[in-house]
Amino acid sequence: MPIIWTASASVRAEQVNCRLIIWGEPDGEDLLRGELIAEVSGRLPVLTASCQASVTQAELPTRERVA
Repeated sequence: MPIIWTASASVRAEQVNCRLIIWGEPDGEDLLRGELIAEVSGRLPVLTASCQASVTQAELPTRERVA
């Protein structure tokens, strides 16, 4: 079973440019992993959201936690 984390953000009445990237981890010797990118931009009440899902063999980026 995959482990899933969720994220949310409050949006103020000003210009917004947010990107959320979810990286999967390779399984065993198979170097393929999933990657999901969600982007939100615009200003309330009109926001644009786009999502892109892909499969890659690229290495995972360095992980940094933002509080």
